[in-house]
Amino acid sequence: MISSQELKKLSREWNLKVDAVEKHYVLGWILYGITTSSIGKSLAFKGGTSLSKVYFPSDWRLSEDLDFTPLDKTDWQTIINSLEKEVTQIVKKASGISISLRKNPLTNPGFLRGKIKYTGPISQGTVKIEIMKEKFIGDIITKKVSKEFDYSNFSTKVYALETIVGEKIRAILERGYVRDYYDVWRLLKEQKFKLKDAREMFKKKCEGKNVKFSGIEQFFPKGIESILIKHLDNVERLSREPLPPIEDILKELRKSLEKFLK
Repeated sequence: MISSQELKKLSREWNLKVDAVEKHYVLGWILYGITTSSIGKSLAFKGGTSLSKVYFPSDWRLSEDLDFTPLDKTDWQTIINSLEKEVTQIVKKASGISISLRKNPLTNPGFLRGKIKYTGPISQGTVKIEIMKEKFIGDIITKKVSKEFDYSNFSTKVYALETIVGEKIRAILERGYVRDYYDVWRLLKEQKFKLKDAREMFKKKCEGKNVKFSGIEQFFPKGIESILIKHLDNVERLSREPLPPIEDILKELRKSLEKFLK
């Protein structure tokens, strides 16, 4: 476990609140515990945290949760049992951080959703974990997790970047969260993926959830700028660099999506 002084130093350097930096740190150790446990082979890491922990560890927005997709038919109770006992022990032994799965995580045939409590170097907090089944998963690869803190060397099964791009763009159509707009804006700006493959993933991800796509205006409904501004703090408080005005982000995103969808 790194010291509270180190976390406070990073907090000043990144110009972020120390509790956000601490959670970002703890997330990596929980990921280590899950990945190296008996359920690690059954889960694929995905979502915004995979961008900040695997693909763009030095400058992506920090995340506050862990998202996975099951790769086999391991039942929810087996996963819960591992999170309650095995993962807890792995994390404690490797890092000194105490974690525990809150009782009665929410489950149904399609997903498992729960919270993991932790005691970090400075404070206590919770991390949301969601494991969501997908009819169409996409490409999965194995990549090393960034060693930006005192993490042990480890690799994790993770969505290929093209798969993340396709799923993130679909997420805008499904829910339109400000973090989805931010992630897609950044991903299309970075362009560190195969465009044709990502476009195909977007199509298949929509088909997998029966999401109908009719055209680019679906991403920019009337009043979207006003809606996103209200929630922009959810991204700004986790970003190491100042964000451009929301109107500039949307303008750039429209151009990038037009190119992406050609």
